[in-house]
Amino acid sequence: MKKKKSVWLPLYGYFVLYILLEIAFWIFRDGPFSVAMLVYFYLFPISIFVVSVLESMWLKSKKKYFLILFFGFSVLLYEYTTFGLSNMIQNGFQTIWTPSIFYFVFYSFLSFAGMVTGYYITKVKMLSSKKK
Repeated sequence: MKKKKSVWLPLYGYFVLYILLEIAFWIFRDGPFSVAMLVYFYLFPISIFVVSVLESMWLKSKKKYFLILFFGFSVLLYEYTTFGLSNMIQNGFQTIWTPSIFYFVFYSFLSFAGMVTGYYITKVKMLSSKKK
């Protein structure tokens, strides 16, 4: 009997990673264990691209394209609840910090590139299976 793969498993993995990175930011934000920039500029792009590729390959619905907006907003939320909130706490909430729209566009484009990559991987697999 063939096991059915869960199409939502990569997205669940992203949620777990997101929550763990939020916690890690606030626990290790000072000192030598500061991982905030590593997370923001390495782990998020890699995880968003990989999850977008997998979801594009496994989901057949057109609703999968909402993931592009989801990933853009999730990065904005991460930026606001980590870097922004930390800066506002240090300033005594005298200024409200807003996240940059550039990151929304960048990570949304990265998710779109992952979707396109997943689409072409699926097409290549279909063509190679038809030739056999």
